[in-house]
Amino acid sequence: MTENKYDREAAERQAAWIAEARKLGTEAGENAAAWWEGSNPPGPKQAQRVLDAIADGDPEIMDVLPRPDLSGEWADEPTPRSLFEDVTGADAHAEASWNWDAYHATVDELCSAWEDGAADAVQRAVERQCRAALGLNEMEEARRRRYLETESS
Repeated sequence: MTENKYDREAAERQAAWIAEARKLGTEAGENAAAWWEGSNPPGPKQAQRVLDAIADGDPEIMDVLPRPDLSGEWADEPTPRSLFEDVTGADAHAEASWNWDAYHATVDELCSAWEDGAADAVQRAVERQCRAALGLNEMEEARRRRYLETESS
């Protein structure tokens, strides 16, 4: 089956919307991490514990890190509906009324992209903050982790 011009344009538009949603999530994650650092600057011991937990994939670390979400709990925070409208420029009510399934599928994809962007940005920013608290850069931290791994084996 050959792809027609309209299918290609729709796929390109959808990809652009997903990229925009991820970008907005990344911004939210960076803002949340900045807030976390400002209200809870990590000391060396906490910074080391956080870095180790992230490197080990410890799920409990997620309880310590900020978690931006699409709940709209605060007045200026996004919701799935506002994310859809901001990214697509379309009216959520009209789209949901016209094609419920397509609207919800698009909202699900946009929300997933936003949440992935937010989570990745939080982790990167918190790691950067913790390395700074320890006076390390990424290269030094990688070297330190390799050394610890060889010592423990």
